[in-house]
Amino acid sequence: MINQHKQDLLSGKHPIGEYDACRFSDDKEKFAREWLLSKRPVNIDNPQNVVDLICHEKIRLIHAPWEEVCDRMAWSDKCYAYDMLAKKGLESLAVPYVYKAYKPQFEDDIFDTMTDKNATYIIKTNHGSGWNVKYTPGKTDKKMVLDKINGWLKQNYAYISGYEVQYKWIKPGIVIQKLLTETPLDWSFWCINGQIEGIGLTKKLGKNFEDYVGFFDENGEMPKWFIGMVPAMFKMNTKQKEILERMKPYVKQLCAGYPFVRVDMYCVDGKIYFGEMTFTPCSGVLDVSYT
Repeated sequence: MINQHKQDLLSGKHPIGEYDACRFSDDKEKFAREWLLSKRPVNIDNPQNVVDLICHEKIRLIHAPWEEVCDRMAWSDKCYAYDMLAKKGLESLAVPYVYKAYKPQFEDDIFDTMTDKNATYIIKTNHGSGWNVKYTPGKTDKKMVLDKINGWLKQNYAYISGYEVQYKWIKPGIVIQKLLTETPLDWSFWCINGQIEGIGLTKKLGKNFEDYVGFFDENGEMPKWFIGMVPAMFKMNTKQKEILERMKPYVKQLCAGYPFVRVDMYCVDGKIYFGEMTFTPCSGVLDVSYT
């Protein structure tokens, strides 16, 4: 059957956006390479730094064995990640959920699962990154939530930023959690070949707005390199080092066997939580600097 929408776009009848250009590309590797090189100068085939490695992995995974893609897909799926933690005996790290289901649409009755009128919830789609919205019963506009979540559920995140194969076959769904804290401190462990090579501390203050608190080596000291903007700190304080030592065993268990993965963790009221495993953070569009 002819896909008329595809034919119209490729013939130039309608302007084609980046999403559809990726979606309808016959050569996904070529598209991904060109997309990456249009954003930053990177050495994809002979990685010289962590950003090169991330871009290399992004391309390599396109043709990786199916079992390897499925593993990345399982961790990238915010619904199935709960099962992955349980398989490793780490279910105690999971953020408790009030609702979790594979669904193609967010419906009105899902609001009824959020019964605590004094709480703020975070509603996420499971099949992408950054697709989440805060909801406070009786305060947040329900139509806004419905429009955002249902808009995201209709999209395939694999085609958003230069093709990320680990998202392509994730069945869309919804996860709802109580917000742990309004401004959580995100511990991002940048891991290469099962070793922690860098640790970023960021505080998310809003959509696409983060406070770069610090970047450190595996021991909480001055790193050789850092990602993004120059942070406020290059050396952890005593309390942060205590939290780091508690997190390390979990992170090393999670990152084992991966050429690259970023493991995100949280510590709220003294309890350690798992955030997510990210195999191509920021779709590979990152800046690395040296101290």
